[in-house]
Amino acid sequence: MREEGEGKPALLVLGIVLVVAGVVAGFLIGGGAGFFVGLPIGLLGYFFFMKGLLGPNAWLEVANELFQL
Repeated sequence: MREEGEGKPALLVLGIVLVVAGVVAGFLIGGGAGFFVGLPIGLLGYFFFMKGLLGPNAWLEVANELFQL
């Protein structure tokens, strides 16, 4: 039985795939444009990764990490 705060493995995998896609897209495009294309994809992937780990309160962790950059 799953606990209340536990995430979902499918979201964890989706997050990993999106982070990798963001990094690869950023490198393939290159330069400033690659950074601004790869960053939102990577952040979205990080959100889903954290949602897969932490469950519904993942947006708090993502916002905390984003504003500490």
